[in-house]
Amino acid sequence: MKLFPFLISSIFCADICKNAAISTCKFVIDELCGSNGKTYLNECVFQKAACFAEDDLTVAYKGACCPKECQSEINNENAWKSTCGVLYASDCEFFRQKCLIKRTVDILTVTGNVPEGDLELTNFDEVRRFFGNEESDCDVPNTWQDLLEDFDEVFLES
Repeated sequence: MKLFPFLISSIFCADICKNAAISTCKFVIDELCGSNGKTYLNECVFQKAACFAEDDLTVAYKGACCPKECQSEINNENAWKSTCGVLYASDCEFFRQKCLIKRTVDILTVTGNVPEGDLELTNFDEVRRFFGNEESDCDVPNTWQDLLEDFDEVFLES
Protein backbone atom coordinates (compact mmCIF):
# COMPACT_ATOMS: atom_id res chain seq x y z
CA MET A 1 0.00 0.00 0.00
CA LYS A 2 2.91 2.39 0.60
CA LEU A 3 3.80 2.07 -3.07
CA PHE A 4 0.44 3.51 -4.24
CA PRO A 5 1.11 7.21 -3.30
CA PHE A 6 4.56 6.95 -4.87
CA LEU A 7 3.07 5.69 -8.15
CA ILE A 8 0.49 8.49 -8.25
CA SER A 9 3.12 11.19 -7.61
CA SER A 10 5.45 9.62 -10.19
CA ILE A 11 2.69 9.58 -12.82
CA PHE A 12 1.71 13.19 -11.97
CA CYS A 13 5.35 14.36 -12.25
CA ALA A 14 5.79 12.46 -15.51
CA ASP A 15 2.71 14.23 -16.93
CA ILE A 16 4.05 17.64 -15.88
CA CYS A 17 7.40 16.95 -17.53
CA LYS A 18 5.76 15.52 -20.65
CA ASN A 19 3.69 18.72 -20.96
CA ALA A 20 6.74 20.87 -20.25
CA ALA A 21 8.63 19.14 -23.04
CA ILE A 22 6.05 19.98 -25.69
CA SER A 23 4.78 23.36 -24.49
CA THR A 24 6.14 26.81 -25.24
CA CYS A 25 6.31 29.20 -22.32
CA LYS A 26 4.54 32.53 -22.73
CA PHE A 27 6.38 35.74 -21.91
CA VAL A 28 4.51 36.45 -18.70
CA ILE A 29 6.47 37.94 -15.84
CA ASP A 30 5.45 36.19 -12.62
CA GLU A 31 8.86 35.43 -11.14
CA LEU A 32 9.73 32.51 -8.88
CA CYS A 33 12.89 32.04 -6.86
CA GLY A 34 14.22 28.50 -7.16
CA SER A 35 15.92 26.57 -4.38
CA ASN A 36 19.12 26.94 -6.43
CA GLY A 37 19.04 30.75 -5.96
CA LYS A 38 18.09 31.43 -9.59
CA THR A 39 15.10 33.53 -10.64
CA TYR A 40 12.70 31.98 -13.16
CA LEU A 41 10.47 34.19 -15.34
CA ASN A 42 7.31 32.21 -14.55
CA GLU A 43 6.03 28.79 -13.50
CA CYS A 44 6.33 27.36 -17.03
CA VAL A 45 10.03 28.24 -17.27
CA PHE A 46 10.54 26.90 -13.74
CA GLN A 47 8.84 23.58 -14.64
CA LYS A 48 11.09 23.14 -17.67
CA ALA A 49 14.17 23.68 -15.49
CA ALA A 50 12.83 21.33 -12.80
CA CYS A 51 12.09 18.60 -15.32
CA PHE A 52 15.12 18.80 -17.57
CA ALA A 53 17.97 20.77 -16.04
CA GLU A 54 17.97 20.62 -12.24
CA ASP A 55 17.51 17.63 -9.94
CA ASP A 56 15.47 18.31 -6.79
CA LEU A 57 14.61 21.89 -7.81
CA THR A 58 11.80 23.42 -5.75
CA VAL A 59 10.25 26.87 -5.46
CA ALA A 60 11.88 28.76 -2.59
CA TYR A 61 9.38 31.62 -2.78
CA LYS A 62 7.30 33.69 -5.16
CA GLY A 63 9.22 36.65 -6.57
CA ALA A 64 12.75 37.24 -7.80
CA CYS A 65 15.66 35.85 -5.81
CA CYS A 66 17.61 38.43 -3.84
CA PRO A 67 21.29 38.76 -4.85
CA LYS A 68 23.39 36.86 -2.31
CA GLU A 69 26.56 38.89 -2.55
CA CYS A 70 27.51 42.21 -4.06
CA GLN A 71 30.56 44.42 -4.08
CA SER A 72 30.72 45.98 -0.63
CA GLU A 73 33.57 48.46 -1.05
CA ILE A 74 32.37 51.91 -2.07
CA ASN A 75 34.29 53.58 -4.90
CA ASN A 76 33.25 56.44 -7.18
CA GLU A 77 33.04 54.25 -10.28
CA ASN A 78 30.39 51.84 -8.98
CA ALA A 79 28.75 53.82 -6.18
CA TRP A 80 24.97 54.13 -6.28
CA LYS A 81 22.95 56.79 -4.48
CA SER A 82 19.29 56.02 -3.75
CA THR A 83 16.52 58.58 -4.08
CA CYS A 84 16.60 58.76 -0.27
CA GLY A 85 20.22 59.92 -0.44
CA VAL A 86 21.83 56.75 0.89
CA LEU A 87 25.15 55.78 -0.75
CA TYR A 88 25.62 52.12 -1.69
CA ALA A 89 28.71 50.35 -3.01
CA SER A 90 26.80 49.41 -6.17
CA ASP A 91 23.35 49.17 -7.66
CA CYS A 92 23.52 45.45 -6.82
CA GLU A 93 23.87 46.23 -3.10
CA PHE A 94 20.96 48.70 -3.26
CA PHE A 95 18.67 46.17 -4.97
CA ARG A 96 19.85 43.42 -2.61
CA GLN A 97 18.83 45.48 0.42
CA LYS A 98 15.53 46.45 -1.20
CA CYS A 99 14.80 42.80 -2.01
CA LEU A 100 15.63 41.60 1.53
CA ILE A 101 13.35 44.24 3.03
CA LYS A 102 10.54 43.30 0.64
CA ARG A 103 10.92 39.59 1.50
CA THR A 104 10.87 40.41 5.23
CA VAL A 105 7.71 42.48 4.82
CA ASP A 106 6.07 39.71 2.76
CA ILE A 107 6.78 37.18 5.54
CA LEU A 108 5.66 39.63 8.23
CA THR A 109 2.41 40.29 6.34
CA VAL A 110 1.63 36.58 5.94
CA THR A 111 2.77 35.24 9.32
CA GLY A 112 2.53 38.29 11.57
CA ASN A 113 6.12 37.67 12.72
CA VAL A 114 9.44 39.18 11.71
CA PRO A 115 11.79 36.36 10.60
CA GLU A 116 14.47 35.73 13.24
CA GLY A 117 17.50 33.50 13.71
CA ASP A 118 18.48 31.53 10.62
CA LEU A 119 15.43 32.92 8.80
CA GLU A 120 16.34 36.56 9.43
CA LEU A 121 16.76 38.40 6.14
CA THR A 122 17.55 41.88 7.44
CA ASN A 123 17.38 43.72 10.73
CA PHE A 124 15.50 46.91 11.44
CA ASP A 125 18.69 49.03 11.56
CA GLU A 126 19.30 48.03 7.92
CA VAL A 127 15.70 48.94 7.10
CA ARG A 128 16.16 52.39 8.65
CA ARG A 129 19.48 52.84 6.82
CA PHE A 130 17.75 51.99 3.53
CA PHE A 131 15.41 54.95 3.95
CA GLY A 132 18.18 57.31 5.06
CA ASN A 133 18.31 59.40 8.17
CA GLU A 134 15.96 61.99 9.55
CA GLU A 135 17.39 64.54 7.08
CA SER A 136 16.76 62.43 3.96
CA ASP A 137 14.00 62.98 1.44
CA CYS A 138 12.23 59.79 2.52
CA ASP A 139 10.10 59.07 5.57
CA VAL A 140 12.13 56.82 7.85
CA PRO A 141 9.97 54.20 9.62
CA ASN A 142 10.42 53.87 13.39
CA THR A 143 8.94 50.37 13.77
CA TRP A 144 8.06 47.37 11.63
CA GLN A 145 4.42 48.41 12.03
CA ASP A 146 5.20 51.89 10.64
CA LEU A 147 6.87 50.25 7.66
CA LEU A 148 3.88 47.95 7.06
CA GLU A 149 1.34 50.76 7.25
CA ASP A 150 3.06 52.88 4.60
CA PHE A 151 4.97 50.13 2.80
CA ASP A 152 3.73 50.56 -0.77
CA GLU A 153 3.98 54.35 -0.69
CA VAL A 154 7.33 54.53 1.12
CA PHE A 155 8.95 51.60 -0.66
CA LEU A 156 8.04 52.69 -4.17
CA GLU A 157 9.58 56.12 -3.67
CA SER A 158 12.98 54.66 -2.66
